[in-house]
Amino acid sequence: MQRASCPSCGSPILFANKASLAAVCSHCQSVVARAGMNLSVYGTIGEIQEDATLLCIGTEGRWEGRRFEIIGRLQNMIDEGTWNEWHIAFDNGSFGWLAEAQGFFSVQLASDAPAPARYSLSFEPGQEIELAYRTYVVKQSATARCIAGEGSLPFAVGEGYELPFVDLVSRSTHCATIDFSDEQARLYCGEYVDFEALELKGLREELPADHPMARVGDAAVEKIACPSCGGGLERQTGKQSSAIYCQYCGSGIDLTKAPYTLFAKQSWHGLAESIAPLGSKATFEGAEFTLLAAVVREAVRWHVSWTEHLLYNPRLGYRWLINADGHFTWFTPLYEWPDDSQKVSARGHAVSYVESNEVAVRKVAGELYWRVQIGDVVHAVDYANAPYTLSQETSGNEVSWSLGEYMDGKQVWKAFGLEGSPPMRIGMLPHQPAPSDKYLKPMAIRWAAAVAILVIASIAYHASNKSVIVSTSEHKMQVARSGAQAGDALLDGNTVWIGPFKVPSGPTALEIRIDATVSNSWMYLRMGLYNETKAESMDFGQEISRYSGPDWSEGSPTEKVIVPKIEAGTYYLRIEPTGGDFKARQEAKYTVTIRRDVPLMRWPMLAFVIITLPMAFVAISKMRFETRRREETS
Repeated sequence: MQRASCPSCGSPILFANKASLAAVCSHCQSVVARAGMNLSVYGTIGEIQEDATLLCIGTEGRWEGRRFEIIGRLQNMIDEGTWNEWHIAFDNGSFGWLAEAQGFFSVQLASDAPAPARYSLSFEPGQEIELAYRTYVVKQSATARCIAGEGSLPFAVGEGYELPFVDLVSRSTHCATIDFSDEQARLYCGEYVDFEALELKGLREELPADHPMARVGDAAVEKIACPSCGGGLERQTGKQSSAIYCQYCGSGIDLTKAPYTLFAKQSWHGLAESIAPLGSKATFEGAEFTLLAAVVREAVRWHVSWTEHLLYNPRLGYRWLINADGHFTWFTPLYEWPDDSQKVSARGHAVSYVESNEVAVRKVAGELYWRVQIGDVVHAVDYANAPYTLSQETSGNEVSWSLGEYMDGKQVWKAFGLEGSPPMRIGMLPHQPAPSDKYLKPMAIRWAAAVAILVIASIAYHASNKSVIVSTSEHKMQVARSGAQAGDALLDGNTVWIGPFKVPSGPTALEIRIDATVSNSWMYLRMGLYNETKAESMDFGQEISRYSGPDWSEGSPTEKVIVPKIEAGTYYLRIEPTGGDFKARQEAKYTVTIRRDVPLMRWPMLAFVIITLPMAFVAISKMRFETRRREETS
């Protein structure tokens, strides 16, 4: 750390570490460059404008287990808006950048890998580039201007300093930036990080009132009078917002430079499409969001319009709440590029292509982080897999992705604390979930538990009920030797009687198993079970066949017959066999095994059907809904 005096005004300045080759004088805004012990004024830079950030010089945090401290900041601007580049110093003496843009936070360090020359590639949005052993995708290619700065910086810059750059993202949290501001391009690599994961301490909201960085702490709302109608407006996010559309007269006000001027006008009769007044608070994701703006957009091909509500939380960033004919979707902007190697997916949600369209802005009110114009058009591609939807928007030199989740209107009304009921839904959305979906998961869990209990109970029942073999006998079936019936069994002389065998208690079930020597032939056993005790008879039959070829087969030489509801008594089994296709064989053999007290599967199966019926009803309801949804949204 080196303390010095500003060569321009004599005020104290601070070079925070060895990597700090420049410092901004907080008194005269001179950028003081350091070369060894020599100091010189590089130029001047604008004073930092309030932008509602929670960070400040002196804020500490952690990234990848390393502690860092914020020692400087650059405030940059492109046509679409303003963002912060925080200069951070690590404990080991290295430095990096903590970017804060549109609610995203990323940490990047200078890479030793060579950066591509500025004109060596086209850097088209969506283009894949291999850098530093990773695959990146071009998200944006633009030229920014440095408009303000403070603290210690790794190089000297002045107001209006141009920063040509290419922003690269990956299919994970990794990101990179190619800086073309010098003759030799520089590559910075790092990753996107959630606000909470940075473990930040010393935020502006935590500082005492007399702390020098508390002068803009808590981001006081800026009051603005509309230059057109004089209506009182509120700017909630400071310099982060580039434009505000007056909710009273519809005029577009440029907020990039004071005094604020008009840049757009629209036919205005109010914005009844917004579900709540601008500035309203709502609780989503367990945090409080502020409603900043409402934008009416239209699918040009279909002339279908909807309303997009922009909400903001200083820790979570921006979110969009879409109202399309009473259907609500909560959109989270994505920093990463979705995985499209096989099927398109984002954050674990696989989606399918729905449609592409040109989408135009038709109406705006409120504060936005880019200077939107009435009639602005983007190319949108939508994917869906209920309840999720993935949207890609391409505009000029930038591609943005956002992941949406269908939200019930009652949940939206509760989040805003609105009275009454949400609007009636009209039609269907491609990502609208079936009403039965909320029952399906808990019902599936209960169904699986019931089936598991049923299986265990069935196993225990079968284990406790031992069947007993009461008879095993082998028999021969005579086959005609010649004539028209050659190879067929003759009914006369083949009848056999098995028994007597006893069934000591009932009702019970008998199993009659037949193992026959059939090969490319068939056999049919006509059977009768005779109860000697009650002088009653029961007739039934069973076919046994087995046919096969070089690469196929059908049938089985073994079959079973279950005879239920057998009362106690003495029994005989009569068998009258017949058959055919035995060809040259003169006899066929079959073995009959009779078991009593055989456990039946009918009761477990009946129980399974009963517990499955509700699941089947819900599943059929879901399929019918999804069929209707495909028909209405195709």
